Amino acid sequence: MDDNAESRKRLKILYIGGNKKVTKEYQDSTLLFDVVDTENGLEAINQLKEIKELDAIISETILPGINGIEIFRMLKAKAVHVNTPFILIAHEADDKIMDEAFNALVDDFYLIPLDVEEIFTRINFLNKYKQEYAARLAKGKGKTYKDYRIPLIKRTFDILVSGFALLFLTPVFFLTALAIRFESKGKVYYKSKRVGTGYKIFDFYKFRSMYTGADARLKELDHLNQYSQNGENDVNVSECPKCAALPEGQYCSPTLFTAGKKVCENWYSQIKSNESKATFMKI
Repeated sequence: MDDNAESRKRLKILYIGGNKKVTKEYQDSTLLFDVVDTENGLEAINQLKEIKELDAIISETILPGINGIEIFRMLKAKAVHVNTPFILIAHEADDKIMDEAFNALVDDFYLIPLDVEEIFTRINFLNKYKQEYAARLAKGKGKTYKDYRIPLIKRTFDILVSGFALLFLTPVFFLTALAIRFESKGKVYYKSKRVGTGYKIFDFYKFRSMYTGADARLKELDHLNQYSQNGENDVNVSECPKCAALPEGQYCSPTLFTAGKKVCENWYSQIKSNESKATFMKI
């Protein structure tokens, strides 16, 4: 247990479930927790209506008569302890229950065995987060947030200028389309997604300058990419300049083994960075 546990505020929690071993862990951690426990979910709901000050609710998923997720939903529906962190715990992994819990917006989900110190830290974090979030909502009360709109004058200018440009350039576009059609098979235009004002995604059209399906075959040409570092500037795993400046046997960061050699994490990150795929493509 942390030596500074005595200087920390004890948390009052309600534990719902029949696992006596888990309950005892929390009850024994008297420096961290003040525990109220019950095995019955409906009884827990009645208790929560009476308890005003509570730091967290910890519930097992499987309970007699009602499960932990149903308890959480009932509390939300009745507006009881809506800002109190609600943590579910399970005896074994179950993806279906876990998905249901997070879809219901349960605050957290743990598997037994539990780390009492970790739960203590997590509850403190959740309480702090919920308080700050509630404060932000209170400050923003009554305010409405609207999507960004382009000023009317600018929008009118854009439409008029682009409209006249399209009209004037129509003959050029027509000839360009014919040239592309005669040169190769496929559509004369290329369509891709772009992000516009207010982060709205729209379809972007341009005349096709490559053969159809070229974007799907870029991997085949990766070795010709001028931005790619694959095969160039190979990094020797034993030559970290920072480690070389230190006494023998000392490293500038935690070590690991790669390619059968011991290397520091900093230099390993550099190696992986040099091997990473290039962001841009130029041949």
